Amino acid sequence: MAETKPKEPDIDLDGVEYAVVDTNFGPHGYPDISRLEQLASNAEPVGIQVGVPEIVVWEWAEHLHRRLGAVYQAAKQANGSLTKAGLAKLDVDPGPSSASEVAAELAHVIGAIPNVVLIPASKANALNALRDQILQQGAGIKKGDVKTGAADSSWIRDALDLVGGDTSRLVFASENSSDITAAFKLLGKTPPSSGAWWVIKGSLAKVVPTASTSEDVVALRSYVRSILPQTTRGGMHADEPSTEIPVWQLTVEEANVGDLPDGAVVQSLEVIRLTDLVAMTDEEMSTRPGAPSVRARFNFIGDVDVDYYLLDLNGEVQSGSETLVGISISVDLEFVKEHDTWVYESSFDAYVDDAPEFGYDESSDYLDEVTASLCTYFNEIPEDWPLEGEAEQEFGRQGTDVHLSFDGDRFGDWTIDIEVGELSAQVGSTYNPDNYIWAGKDGIYIRPPYEPSWQADAVDKKRFTSLEGWLDAALPKQD
Repeated sequence: MAETKPKEPDIDLDGVEYAVVDTNFGPHGYPDISRLEQLASNAEPVGIQVGVPEIVVWEWAEHLHRRLGAVYQAAKQANGSLTKAGLAKLDVDPGPSSASEVAAELAHVIGAIPNVVLIPASKANALNALRDQILQQGAGIKKGDVKTGAADSSWIRDALDLVGGDTSRLVFASENSSDITAAFKLLGKTPPSSGAWWVIKGSLAKVVPTASTSEDVVALRSYVRSILPQTTRGGMHADEPSTEIPVWQLTVEEANVGDLPDGAVVQSLEVIRLTDLVAMTDEEMSTRPGAPSVRARFNFIGDVDVDYYLLDLNGEVQSGSETLVGISISVDLEFVKEHDTWVYESSFDAYVDDAPEFGYDESSDYLDEVTASLCTYFNEIPEDWPLEGEAEQEFGRQGTDVHLSFDGDRFGDWTIDIEVGELSAQVGSTYNPDNYIWAGKDGIYIRPPYEPSWQADAVDKKRFTSLEGWLDAALPKQD
């Protein structure tokens, strides 16, 4: 019989940001740290991170604890026989007393692997997964007379939350394609590609490494926040038009503005102010000789001027104008890095929506973003702070004392207090129950549940709307 050749690794990884592993990533459902390190190392040069769901860590821990218990019991029986034989007993450590202890130790080991992220378990996803198991839908299946599948349903939902529901940003290192397909069919989404770990590894080898690193993305996001607000003219907004982002050049391609008189037809719409940066997505990085560039989709909160016309009761055409404040403005911008300074290069079609969603589905997402920004200013902070390192951090800058203090739950309400000399600021995330409405027995979020908060002392009588802008002003300048 001719030898069957393994399937050629051919998974398309274009646009993928996370390779997520399942319980069977290691042999027989046990963790394989060496294999995980290898996959993470191969994925890093092409800009893909390896994700390990917290629920997978729990399953690995339970399998390990069960095996440890069996080994310990076997050793006790062997010691009984050795004692009867007059021989020395084996020195056997029973190990961790519970699977929870194993899980905590294992999570610490996995979290320390470069280019690996732990995907937190969501209570809401766990509840939905339990429903899948009970109702035998999605990943819910029966093994004999036992209903199972809640774990798979839950970690799949957690992975989907990681990418905001965009399955094109995921690939699964899993051979459990049937349960994955069933779970995504229930969710009404196209399942991501999946394959055994060696298939993912082989597909990674075919990807051309990205020319720039994510450090540029973090730095650009911090820079844009630090220069806000940006305006198109003086008057009530500023003494002079802003120059870092030429707002007057933004061309609005599509608009959804409802806060106008009934029957109003929009004639023109002009962006006049960018106030806050909500998110930066769809980053494309390239390298010119000595000047890397980043193009990305920036989602701002800002103001627009709208000119419109409508027919009055007499059939006459009437014109009017409105300034809409605090609406969503989405635009593609490109920046070039020249001599360690970001310079605006060009803009592309802008989109305006008067019902912005200002918030985060997971509080930890905003915390990760804030921590990344803080790390660009203070290299003393551990990258995974406050998960690693003390909750309070103290150091100096040019003779000025700097103090950071974290308080709260990274997955719930939290605050970070920042003191630079006599100046202080606080950034945080707060759950807003008003963003959830009931609809029969269940409910839905009409806006993201966690809302960012920010307050800070004025610096030289100037107020700042962003953490980065405040730090640039508050920190002493380098000699």
